Amino acid sequence: GARGRQQATIKDLDREQQLRQLDGLPTDSWIMADNESNTEPAGSRWRRVCGHGQAHGRVMVRGKRLCPVWATTGTCPATDAEPCKYIHAPVEDRPECIEHRRHYSNPWKYPPCEHGDQCLLWHRRDSLEDVQFQLPCAVLQVDPVHLQRCSDFVLGIEGVGSVDSFNAGCNASGHVLTFVSQEEGSTENINTLFHRMQSDRVLARMLQRAFVVAHLCDDLPSLLQAITTHLRQANTTNLVTRLQTFPNSLLGVVGAALADEGVTLAPKGFEQVVTVIYTRNRFLYGVAGADHFLGHIRDRGTDPLIVCRAGYKMTEVCHRTNIELDPSWTVVDVGAAPGGWTQHLASRVKHVYAIDPAALDAGIVALPNVTHLRAKAQETLDTFGPDVMFNLYCCDMNASPTTVARVCQLFKDRLAPGALVVLTFKKFCASKHFGQQVNEAMESLEDMMEPGSPAVLHLVANSITETTYVARIKA
Repeated sequence: GARGRQQATIKDLDREQQLRQLDGLPTDSWIMADNESNTEPAGSRWRRVCGHGQAHGRVMVRGKRLCPVWATTGTCPATDAEPCKYIHAPVEDRPECIEHRRHYSNPWKYPPCEHGDQCLLWHRRDSLEDVQFQLPCAVLQVDPVHLQRCSDFVLGIEGVGSVDSFNAGCNASGHVLTFVSQEEGSTENINTLFHRMQSDRVLARMLQRAFVVAHLCDDLPSLLQAITTHLRQANTTNLVTRLQTFPNSLLGVVGAALADEGVTLAPKGFEQVVTVIYTRNRFLYGVAGADHFLGHIRDRGTDPLIVCRAGYKMTEVCHRTNIELDPSWTVVDVGAAPGGWTQHLASRVKHVYAIDPAALDAGIVALPNVTHLRAKAQETLDTFGPDVMFNLYCCDMNASPTTVARVCQLFKDRLAPGALVVLTFKKFCASKHFGQQVNEAMESLEDMMEPGSPAVLHLVANSITETTYVARIKA
C-alpha cells in the first residue's frame, strides 16, 4: 500500500520488484521512487532519470507523472468515465536520459543506456549531417559568450565561404564548435585560410583552440584504423607527433592506439600534428605539419606592451569598421585612464588630448603628442585654443549611457565636420533597463550624426554588458 511505497528505497530491490508488479509494470526496467504523489516532491531522495544510480520508474513531465502503461505500450486502459490521472507526453517532452547523454558525449568512456530503445526518457540524437560544412575545413573551439561575435568576424575574413556553429555537448566547459568552410569553387589550400585566421589578433582573443580536419569516420575503431593507415601511407609513422583531441578525454584512447603503431608522441619538438574531434556521434581527423598546433592561441592576441584591456577595443573598432586613422588628426579621449585608447591613438595621429581626473600610465604621459588634462570633461571645454577641432572623439569612461551621450553633446562645437565618434555604453543600472538606456542615448545623438552612419558593435574586448557605438558627425 501507500505506506509500503513511502518506505521503499532504491537499495531494496526485492521490495521494488513487488511494487512494480502491483502497478502492472515490467519488473526488469522500472525502479519505483519513494512517493505516490502526481507532483514532483522536494527532497534529495527523489530521482527522475535513469542511469548510474538514478531511478527510472517515475518520470515527471511538467510537474506530473508520466503514464507508465501508455509510455511502455502506447495505449492507456483509462476511459472517459475514469480518465488517466497521469500525463501522456511524447518522448521529446520528457527529461533527458543521463545515461545516454554520457554515452553520447563520451562513447569510449561510458556504456550505452541499459534500457536501449525501451528507455522512457528522451535520447539525444543530433546529427552532424545537420551542420553545413565541407571537408577539409577549419574547426574553431569557442567560448559560448563569443559565439555570435566570432561567427560574424570569421565571415568577414577573405576566403571564408560558410560558418556553422553548435554546442559540442561533450566537454565540461560547454564550448561551441564553429566549422569554417572555404568559398565554393575556391582553389586555395585550406591551410592558407587557416594560417590567415590564426594570424588575426582579434580572432585569436575569441578562441580556445583551432584545428584543421579533412576526414570523417563513423566510429572509434574505424577512426583509429584510418589514422594509422594514413600515417603508414604517408610514411610518417617515424615522425615525432603532437596529438590534440576534442574533447580531451579522447586523448588517452587515440594516444594508446598510435603508440601501439610505434608513433612517438611528444608535447614539444614534434614534427607533425594529428587532430581528432568527436561530436554528434561522429569522428573527424586531420594530419598536418607542426605549424598547425597553435597552443595557447589567446596568447597570440595579447600584446604585452598594451597598458590595459581597453587598448584592444580601439584596435578592434578600427579593424571591424575599416577606420583609417589619419596622421594629421587631433583626437580627444574622454575617460582616458589608465591610457589604453590614448596609447593606441598616439602612435597613429598628430595629437591626443587625454581627459581623466585619474592618472595615466607614466609611459603614455611622457609621449610628446599626448596632453593629459586631469579634470572632468565638462571642466576642460575652455582650455582648448579657438582653432582646436577634433577629428575623432572617443569615450570609454565608467558612466551610464545617458551620461556618456550628454558629455559627447558638450563637445559638439569642437568636432570637425565628418569627425568620428566612438563611445562605450556600460551597464550602470538593472539589466532590464540597460537596453532602454542605450536606445535613449543613441536617440539623443541622432541630430549630430550622419543618417545611417551609427553602428553598434559588441567587441571581443568588451565585457558582456558593454556596447560600442560608432558614428560620424554631419558634414
